[in-house]
Amino acid sequence: MHKNIEKLMAGNANIPEYFVQASKKWEEVLADISSVSEEKLAERLSNIQFWFEQNCGGRWDGQEVMVWTAFASIYSTATGYDRAARGEAEARKLLNAFTKSMVSLEVKFGAKKAAASYFISQE
Repeated sequence: MHKNIEKLMAGNANIPEYFVQASKKWEEVLADISSVSEEKLAERLSNIQFWFEQNCGGRWDGQEVMVWTAFASIYSTATGYDRAARGEAEARKLLNAFTKSMVSLEVKFGAKKAAASYFISQE
């Protein structure tokens, strides 16, 4: 998140749009997170990394946006993990799927950092 925060502070007006686009993409990808298998979710993650890189600021910014918005799509600052189909179990499934996926090592590492900031760790 550090790069995107610095860009926001420098006045880069594109950053908010990257997060809006990411939110829409995660709604699509995570629509059935309660019922989809970790393996299928891992496959989806593998297939969308390039989308984030192309639509959310390039390779490095896109990867950063990808992992942080993934967990932000599940967690709510108002209710935490107390939402239907967007609970702690779904966040843990997402983290496990990132680990099992074919995304880059940078994305896997970033996912672990983002998950930890949302109170999720691997078991």
